Amino acid sequence: MTNFDVPKTPAEFVKSMLRDGIESDLLAVEHVNDRDLREPNIHAAVAAYVAANAMHNLRLNSPEAADILAERLAQVITAGDLAGPLYRAAKHLDLDPDQWITEFNERAARRGAKPEAGRRAAHIALTTLADRWKQMGGPAPDPDEGLFVDEPSPAEYARVERAATYREVAADLLETLRTGQIPHPLMTDAELEQHGTPEGAAS
Repeated sequence: MTNFDVPKTPAEFVKSMLRDGIESDLLAVEHVNDRDLREPNIHAAVAAYVAANAMHNLRLNSPEAADILAERLAQVITAGDLAGPLYRAAKHLDLDPDQWITEFNERAARRGAKPEAGRRAAHIALTTLADRWKQMGGPAPDPDEGLFVDEPSPAEYARVERAATYREVAADLLETLRTGQIPHPLMTDAELEQHGTPEGAAS
């Protein structure tokens, strides 16, 4: 279920099944490049569509049976034992749910290894990018020396400002990678309220 409200009536189940089917389809699109996550969500969307149609037709043709089914489903969901009936139904049909569970655990283990490797690769790439920006910016000018002997041209001003921007961006990115937080000058008011101002942090 997508929330903690357990449907109690056939009509509520139809609505919930259709809503969750749409969300499952959206999740399939979100994970379009990850087969292990994409395909189960596609199948969940299909199952939700089939179940909604089945419950709707049962409600129209046999209201009493639909009420009984809705009551049993609500009890199962409330007890948090949806896997139990699914497992028993698969066994009853001479299927192999234990193999499905093993395959799921294997895929979950593979998925669990990816984020950390991905974070390391992203950290290395961003650090390299920051170093390149730093190189492009060159060394900061000595404040005790004048930038130009003669009056600088607009092009020279632009070059100096661009180099300063490269150095500042590189410094901000490296600071973010080091601390895990956005540098204070780039924080929004809400972030400053949460993390404190530079003056507050220094005191």
